Amino acid sequence: MKRVAQVCLIVVVVWLVQLPALSGGFIWDDSNMIPGNPMIAGGLRQFWTSTEQPDYWPVAYTTHWLEWRIWGRWAPGYRALNNWLHALNAIFIWIILSRLQVPAPWFCGLLFAVHPVTVEAIAWILQRKTVLSTAWALAALWCFLQYGASHRRRWYAIAIGAFLLALLTKSSVVMWPFVLLICQWWQRRSLTSRDFRLALPFFVVSLAMGLVGLWFQYYRAIGPEIVRGDGFWSRLALAGWAVWFYVGKALFPRNLSFIYPRWELGVNGFTMFLPSLLLLVLFVAFWRYRTSWGAPWLAGMGYYVLNLVPVMGFANIYFMRYSLVADHWQYLSLPGLIALVVGGGTYALTATSHVPSRIRVGLATIMLALLAMRSWTQAQIYRSDDNEVLWRDTIAKNPNSVLAHNNLGFVLNEKGRHEEAIDCYRQALRLVAGDAGAHTNWGVALAAQGKLIEAIRHYQRALEINPHEANAYYNLAVTLGDMGRLEEAIEAYHQAVRLKPGYVDAHYNLGILLADRGRFDEAIDHYRRALAIQPESIKVRDNLGDALRRSGQLEAAIGEWTESLRRNPENFVAHYQLGAALVEAGRLTEGTRHLTEAVRLAPDLIAAHRALADAYLLQGRLRDAEPHLRQLAPHRSGKP
Repeated sequence: MKRVAQVCLIVVVVWLVQLPALSGGFIWDDSNMIPGNPMIAGGLRQFWTSTEQPDYWPVAYTTHWLEWRIWGRWAPGYRALNNWLHALNAIFIWIILSRLQVPAPWFCGLLFAVHPVTVEAIAWILQRKTVLSTAWALAALWCFLQYGASHRRRWYAIAIGAFLLALLTKSSVVMWPFVLLICQWWQRRSLTSRDFRLALPFFVVSLAMGLVGLWFQYYRAIGPEIVRGDGFWSRLALAGWAVWFYVGKALFPRNLSFIYPRWELGVNGFTMFLPSLLLLVLFVAFWRYRTSWGAPWLAGMGYYVLNLVPVMGFANIYFMRYSLVADHWQYLSLPGLIALVVGGGTYALTATSHVPSRIRVGLATIMLALLAMRSWTQAQIYRSDDNEVLWRDTIAKNPNSVLAHNNLGFVLNEKGRHEEAIDCYRQALRLVAGDAGAHTNWGVALAAQGKLIEAIRHYQRALEINPHEANAYYNLAVTLGDMGRLEEAIEAYHQAVRLKPGYVDAHYNLGILLADRGRFDEAIDHYRRALAIQPESIKVRDNLGDALRRSGQLEAAIGEWTESLRRNPENFVAHYQLGAALVEAGRLTEGTRHLTEAVRLAPDLIAAHRALADAYLLQGRLRDAEPHLRQLAPHRSGKP
């Protein structure tokens, strides 16, 4: 019963401290990767077999794919699952630390559950990959420890399978084989050749998936963009700074920010290496005294630092365009530091026999309460549905964040506050004069005000800065189309889809323009490309059917509208178009049925009344046609 109460308390405190963020909307790239991701609406196989996504994390994307069919655009549903997974991770930490005989294991799990540094990984829906990969990794460790205790091979096989799933969720768990060795060493204070043999399959899987992850990061997430221009020595120096930064935020979680200021790159003297040297000296001391006081420090800090290695900056990560550190990057590492601090504190208080137990409980409660209140406050910044609170908080803590100014401008523009949005873009360009995204967004705000010529100037400036800015080409095409400069718009759309082949909206708009100009074969090609990426798109399929009909491919058009109605039987446009096509094909009974349904679903659709009246007249059913002909009367013109 006590264990059940302890589990329930962990779950309850997770939900309590995360409650402010639960009602918030999608954050930043959540919108692009979930509701705005054509593959989420499409087939699940693409996540596992294609290279179209910026990262190969098919397990994480699979959870979003499934949730899309449950929650749709309701962000709290996705965030709720992150809460449950975070609670599960806290429980795993408690169980594993109990097995490893670390002092106060349940309290360690509880501290992890309420620690403010974890809020970002839970509230940011796309960081499901961080929370879920940690769950799989901890499950793999628990199974590995079970195998060590029981020697039943099924636990070993399950451990390898769970670790593979962790890597397929997020490849940042690549250092986990070293964690297995650390735990083996901690239990016996030594390692044998058998320990290394048992860890070898984990190292092989980790290396393979790590290389896959690097390929996706460099050739899909980053592409031609420059993330960092510094060399190895600068990265080595800044890696030391990163470790101590994370330690500071874990021990004193104040001024947590969604985007931290980006540190200056390069080496500015020997002092840049002092944090790395201090880290090295400490690990040498821990190793020297590994048979006594150094053992817990070697294990705890070894776990902590090893799991930070993938995000220290030795390899480029796209997010490092904006900052070299992030709270969610130490989510996996944090349990090591918590266990070290709690274990050390428990030992110190136990060694001091005159400290009453109620004082110890009181100190633990105060620590827990302070962290919980800080987490509650941190969760508040994710509460808004449109992210305005998040970006204003980020700017308050990091005024030089071009990303935050740009995204705040985007939010304000969506609200119709165009001048305020333009002020944000001005600020972004004051910070980085060559920011193509700010020019593109400024152009969008101007176009929304009807200032189309000025908008075009900003799109062109964005493309001068970055010729690979597909979004600038797309918005340029939209504006040119609004001005009636259709050939130029078509060329801009072509450039957008050349740079971003998966740009569904660009394919769709381009198809419309081409069809309107009688270039049906080209229009059909772009509609089909859009459908290959987003097969659930009704509007694309309906327009494809229209282009097929107008090009003389009537049966193919009928097939597309039939499929459209299979996916959405309430689609009155498809009922109308399919009914008219069937009548044209001489299939009057079927056509009449669909036209009748179109009129039922959309009584004001005059074109459907006209087509249905014609269908009835062709069948000699004048009495049935009369109500629809009367519906057309107010729309007929004639002499007074």
